[in-house]
Amino acid sequence: MSNGIDLLDFGRELVARQRGRAAILLSRDYPGQESWANRLAAHVGAPHLDLARELARQGRDFSMAAFSVDGLFRNLVNRVGAELLVVSGIEPIKASWSHNPRATELLAQQVETWNKKPALLFVLHHDAQLAGMRFTRFTGLRFVVEQEKTLKF
Repeated sequence: MSNGIDLLDFGRELVARQRGRAAILLSRDYPGQESWANRLAAHVGAPHLDLARELARQGRDFSMAAFSVDGLFRNLVNRVGAELLVVSGIEPIKASWSHNPRATELLAQQVETWNKKPALLFVLHHDAQLAGMRFTRFTGLRFVVEQEKTLKF
């Protein structure tokens, strides 16, 4: 696919942005998502955090209720010493937001307005609402990318 999105360039672009320093990469391959996110992180030279794995590791000592949409982003501020962080495995946290009909919209707003470090690249199972969402605050910036529209690495 010669017209695909180069994720190395896209990662550099996220880091260089003043605002809107986060994006969502939608994957239709849920079983292979963590492995693909690991390879993506290695490709762009960024650490990878899989939140589902971290939740499982922390077990009873961890309260998913602490992860509102805002809480998720607060937890990621200055999480690593890197400029870019690849984050996967947010589906269990996202599922805990099901009581909030605006949760996906709030996630999109946080992505669009993120101006802190590190820049964030979420790898998330395909979500039709996110895929169709219009981001209008910062025209010309890409916030949602479909995995199948990226260059292979």
